[in-house]
Amino acid sequence: MKRRIVIGAALGAVTTTAMARWSTRHRAPPDIEALAHESRCSADLPPRLIRASLSNQRLVFAGTRLFKEGFLDDLGAAYQRETNREIEILGGGCDDGLAAVRAKQASIGGLCCPLTGGPANGMQHITVAQDLKVIVAHPEVSVENLSWKQLTGLLAGSIRNWRTVGGRDQPVALVLHDHCPDYLEPARRMLLGDRLDWSRDALYVKTDQKHLDTVARFESAVGVNSWILAEPYVRAGRLKLIAVDAVLPSVANAARKRYRLVGPMNMIFESWNEPLMGPFFAFLFSAAGRSIIGRRLMPIAESR
Repeated sequence: MKRRIVIGAALGAVTTTAMARWSTRHRAPPDIEALAHESRCSADLPPRLIRASLSNQRLVFAGTRLFKEGFLDDLGAAYQRETNREIEILGGGCDDGLAAVRAKQASIGGLCCPLTGGPANGMQHITVAQDLKVIVAHPEVSVENLSWKQLTGLLAGSIRNWRTVGGRDQPVALVLHDHCPDYLEPARRMLLGDRLDWSRDALYVKTDQKHLDTVARFESAVGVNSWILAEPYVRAGRLKLIAVDAVLPSVANAARKRYRLVGPMNMIFESWNEPLMGPFFAFLFSAAGRSIIGRRLMPIAESR
């Protein structure tokens, strides 16, 4: 099967300093054993030692939890049942996936951020899905919809009170996860263009979990996160979704291009290993694989 492989709020008026950042290009490879039990989106832990190695008989994937929780645990189980081939799916973050692939500890890594301009720039990759980025707010927030222009103003800091966009006279409590700071991640790129910073009045937190918990805690809070991670909070009534241009996020709306706040889900690798990777990607792009992906993300058609 021939494939085209691309080469390649503020809680008042709180102002925070930028989080300390360190680049994947200078970090040691991750502890693969530890990644099997972790679920982070961006890696912010100290370097760890590797205690695993690749096998020619087993496909190993490492990377962001959006892949693992979004579809890959289910898809991997179905792949093993259908093909009787081994696959190991590890957790970690975008940086861990990149480091594991480069250290030859994983055949494939997961990256939920664009490759251009980041440490993974130029790596071989296949885009397999689009992740829905959603605007989540505390249920007491009195706004149900934001235009694209209003949303960019809110995230950039020019809109600081919900009254400005038709809500109650209440300060906007913008909560942000400084996601993958070595990359210009999708929501920031789409909403703010090449501007590198969100609102200076935002409260920054270090993990997706903390981000969702914080938005759910304060009655004027709002933020951007992945539908994969936000869904349980919305289902439980702890958070609500805010529509963008009167369109709520859904796989169907994204497929029709009515909902445009999406981000690429890339699988990265150093070289193509047909015996290991060919059958896996054939299953991923099959009707069964796309059906699993399509439960929570927008699947991408295979490029031939």
